[in-house]
Amino acid sequence: AVMEAVDIRPDDRMAVLLPMFHSFTMTVGLLLPMTQGVSIIAIKSLHPPKNIIAEIMQHEATVMPAIPQLYRALVNVDLPADLPLRVCLSGAAPLPVEVLNAFRERVGIPLLEGYGLSETSPVACTNPLHGTQKAGSVGVPIRGVEFQIRNDAGEVLPVGEPGEICIKGHNIMMGYWNNPEATEASIKDGWLLTGDIGRLDEDGYIYITDRKKDMLLVNGINVYPREVEEVIYQFDGIKEAAVVGVSDPRKGEMVVACVAPVEGRELDETALLAFLKTKLAAYKLPRKVMKMEALPRNATGKILKTNLREIAAERLPH
Repeated sequence: AVMEAVDIRPDDRMAVLLPMFHSFTMTVGLLLPMTQGVSIIAIKSLHPPKNIIAEIMQHEATVMPAIPQLYRALVNVDLPADLPLRVCLSGAAPLPVEVLNAFRERVGIPLLEGYGLSETSPVACTNPLHGTQKAGSVGVPIRGVEFQIRNDAGEVLPVGEPGEICIKGHNIMMGYWNNPEATEASIKDGWLLTGDIGRLDEDGYIYITDRKKDMLLVNGINVYPREVEEVIYQFDGIKEAAVVGVSDPRKGEMVVACVAPVEGRELDETALLAFLKTKLAAYKLPRKVMKMEALPRNATGKILKTNLREIAAERLPH
């Protein structure tokens, strides 16, 4: 089904950059090309990014699955005019719209964002190569997969309303190894409860709002970190951004922006906050900005928000 959505061909050459133990790389980067007789190119070194480009050129890679962090890096290096890539895939972490737009403008080839979990083997949906691609959306379900958006009572919500993403299909796991309690809590009548918040549009495209556990509650109102992060990325000179909440005795939670500026650039916190005030409702505004050289990430590039919450709680006065 993924092969159909991104049109993998026998003469393609797949560039593999991510750790091979990760489910995204294992399925899309290894098993998928193997089933089609597609060559696999293991990129030896990711730093500096020009090494990636050199190996892509040397081995004439045509397809590349990677993470947003790498696409952000690639738009800031010199790229040859005859780059052989014809399509790139983004997964494992949210792709900021600013990065997507910069990549399309700079590189000029499709960058398809998708979504899934280890529990969904992992790809559950993607923007199609041959079809409408919507910035900010993770696309439509792959063949054989269904999505529903539900509230906390388990009721299916209408188009446009945010709620928990639930997935059903041939790709759903049988269960957690030796953990029937966790399996029973996660799978209800064949539907996987993902713990992610999202919405569907009128065309059936899925938009990820945030992880349920990452959502903030400010004065009793939901604040979705990704919405704030997308606006922060619009401010000039931002390399990485993540929004977390720390306990606040007056408002329940305080919105904290963790920001790493582009190398060699100074972050003007006053200017950043003034910019955010023009884009966001007052209750969504960060009350604190925490500057960092780099945000903590795991081996597959996901920002570790649990770590950031702990750091923010220690470093910032309430």
